[in-house]
Amino acid sequence: MQRRTIAQVACLLPGMLLAAVVSLPGVARAADPFLDAIQQEVHAVELDTRNQKSITGRPVPGEAPRSAATTAAPAEPVTADMPADMTREEFDAYLRQRYFGSYAFYRKLGRRRQNQIYRAYSKRPDIRFVREQIKQIYLNP
Repeated sequence: MQRRTIAQVACLLPGMLLAAVVSLPGVARAADPFLDAIQQEVHAVELDTRNQKSITGRPVPGEAPRSAATTAAPAEPVTADMPADMTREEFDAYLRQRYFGSYAFYRKLGRRRQNQIYRAYSKRPDIRFVREQIKQIYLNP
């Protein structure tokens, strides 16, 4: 008799689970106040056309036409040169604050290799050069 009861429960179980899953989304949606708040606020969102770029090539309403001088790309990107004559501590802090990605690799190097990079900076205080030195020294043990 016990086997018969287990078989009946096994047959009814998928149907019960299906009924529970079908009824769940409505309950879950109503129970989430965060989603309700987002749905209420979505109608208050407005497009800021001051920063909008036209995808179609037509001017954005209210935007002044651009002259050829303002739309031309710069010939060469502006570089951010490093301050010259920093002490070793200042150099470390500068890298950590302004170029954390480069600093992450720099700090993994041993003291001797860090000194090597600091000496390269002393000769040429250019961040592109310093980054290249960090990369070369890090990749070539």
